[in-house]
Amino acid sequence: MKEFRNFFTAGGHTAVRRIRYVCKACGTDGFMLRTDADGNCEITYGNARGKRYAEREVARRKENMFIGRAHDHADFTWRGIVEGYYGRPYTADDRKDLLDFMDEMRMNIYLYAPKDDPYHREKWREPYPQEESEALRELCAYAADRAIEMCYCISPGLDMRYSDEQDVRTLIEKIKALQALGFGEIALLFDDIKAELLPIDTERFASAAQAQASVTAAVQEALGRRVLFCPTDYWQNNDTPYRADLRTYLPREAAVLWTGYNTVAEYIDATDAANAAQWFDRELWLWDNYPVNDFMTERLFLGALRNRDTTLSASHKGMLMNPMEYPSLSKFALFTAARYMWNADTYDPDQAERDAAAALVPQAPAEALRLIRDNAACVMYTPAKTCDLTERQRAYRKLQKALPPAMQAELRPYFDYAQTEYQAYKRLQSGKDATRLIQKLNASAVRTAYNAFDTEMERHGEYAYTAKKIRECYRCV
Repeated sequence: MKEFRNFFTAGGHTAVRRIRYVCKACGTDGFMLRTDADGNCEITYGNARGKRYAEREVARRKENMFIGRAHDHADFTWRGIVEGYYGRPYTADDRKDLLDFMDEMRMNIYLYAPKDDPYHREKWREPYPQEESEALRELCAYAADRAIEMCYCISPGLDMRYSDEQDVRTLIEKIKALQALGFGEIALLFDDIKAELLPIDTERFASAAQAQASVTAAVQEALGRRVLFCPTDYWQNNDTPYRADLRTYLPREAAVLWTGYNTVAEYIDATDAANAAQWFDRELWLWDNYPVNDFMTERLFLGALRNRDTTLSASHKGMLMNPMEYPSLSKFALFTAARYMWNADTYDPDQAERDAAAALVPQAPAEALRLIRDNAACVMYTPAKTCDLTERQRAYRKLQKALPPAMQAELRPYFDYAQTEYQAYKRLQSGKDATRLIQKLNASAVRTAYNAFDTEMERHGEYAYTAKKIRECYRCV
């Protein structure tokens, strides 16, 4: 069976009558199932997650269990989501829905890092208000019930005084308060800032990397454990003076997050992974900026994860997907990424797309698959002469009726945008005036969100070009 890493059957099926548990090592979050013709099922598991995944498999097949044995385990130790985009943070219900989805897809860690949560970034020194603290506590408890680890990410780099002991104490106190809410993992993020020191810090530190490493060491000492660390040079495909300083000063226990050779990497191969392991010389985690679309909000990224080498788990302890602002629509891509993270060797992106469409829109899987592939081919957002608008719209109307309500709401502005864009295209093609339609496009929620991202990136000076560069990679022509 393709759904298991190793499978042997003596033939036939049976109903499960009795279950016996054995606890021993089975690989990362792994399990083994053995069933005989009398319905005796033995579940072997190595940890709570392995047991949970095994029980779900048995429940799914309970009346039609294979007679034989199966063994399965994950490639990556940590497999999850990082809520790290620019835009409206998810609601509590959004996050709980995603945690349920992650549980089903055998993902085991959620990084809380919404750029537009002020207490995560701009107001990092300030404690959360009571109501928001309680919401985070409830979220952590919800995740724990699903064997999912919660990681709080804090971004102090916009204005932190690295040499100021009070700032360091404030950071540690904030983190300890968050741990008390239930966050088991902590990440320090120094991304999307300039690798520069404030004048007050230049007497003690020779570089931003040294200063950030010093803060990381202080945090780890106070917490008594390692933290995740996102460097300022998180995407370059070459060694840098900043990275050289990290190799010298960053605590050995810290784990480093990076995004591949580019902020949004079209591919990540074994060579890239080997180079990153050498340049950072620390435990490595991949922060994969897919299917996030904050750099190009008029596009949705719904297709399968592609062009990731099957050996990345050998050099990376964890892999995290950064979703879009739309949690329900992000599930198409996240479904496929979860498949890859569990077993990259057998991962088939085309099959994963088909399975995602069938699982998420069971009443209209063919239309859902068309939406995914039309969007990937840019038919939906950059109309082509070969596009059959009438036939496409018929498929989309059927799809809209079959979509879950949350997906319907998230897709509505994009369907409207695509329709208006196509109408403008046809008018211009025939030599007619399209001013009104173009004004409607520019005023749409899709376009205003795109402009807001430009404004945000301009705040980061030299990093403003990053948005332009990654858009060029994905721009349809």
